[in-house]
Amino acid sequence: VKALMDQLNTLHAFGFNHCIVTRYADGQDCIGAHSDKTKDFAQDSWFCVLKLGATRPFSFIDLKGNTVFHKSLAAGTAIFVRTGEGSANARLKHCVPGVDGPCGASGSLVFRNIKTVVPWSEVLPAVDKRAARP
Repeated sequence: VKALMDQLNTLHAFGFNHCIVTRYADGQDCIGAHSDKTKDFAQDSWFCVLKLGATRPFSFIDLKGNTVFHKSLAAGTAIFVRTGEGSANARLKHCVPGVDGPCGASGSLVFRNIKTVVPWSEVLPAVDKRAARP
């Protein structure tokens, strides 16, 4: 993942320094329409969704609820979204809708440029506390 992030940063000065991995077990596993919360994003940065696994639909929806883009995307497809005031992330929501019928596992790597740094001395106790929950 780090080598891929470094390559994306070589192609363009995205400044990616963070990655979220998402796995969808099947077609019923999905994520609803949302805009990424930008509180921790570097100002006027990008995020990149790199599709993995089975071909799945991906949609952009305007703030009035109208679908402006809906297409099934194969593994290896990359979607680049600008963040910040007036950006695509501010004006649109995106989703991976559920699929009726057979669909294999899929997912994505989402690369972002995050300005917030949380020291390991704070992260590890939070992880331990969460792991201890029943």
